[in-house]
Amino acid sequence: RDPLNDYKTLNRELEFYDPALSKKIQILVANKMDLPGAEENLKKFRANVRKKIYTVSCLTKEGIDDLLKVVFKVCKRDVKAETL
Repeated sequence: RDPLNDYKTLNRELEFYDPALSKKIQILVANKMDLPGAEENLKKFRANVRKKIYTVSCLTKEGIDDLLKVVFKVCKRDVKAETL
């Protein structure tokens, strides 16, 4: 699979379905970082996508805690904004 193509396709589909969705915060996560070639693939993806990308391995649990902190922070902020 081509992660960059998948990323672009997903964003096009979000825009088509509801333009407001494409304006929401995205948390980009590169999973399976424990696999051979993952670092090289991530390097190529980062060269084309200039956003913060969190790296995780669900197998080894590496990066999961940092990702959960970010998800919680974003969700907490969105809940506060909706209650105003």
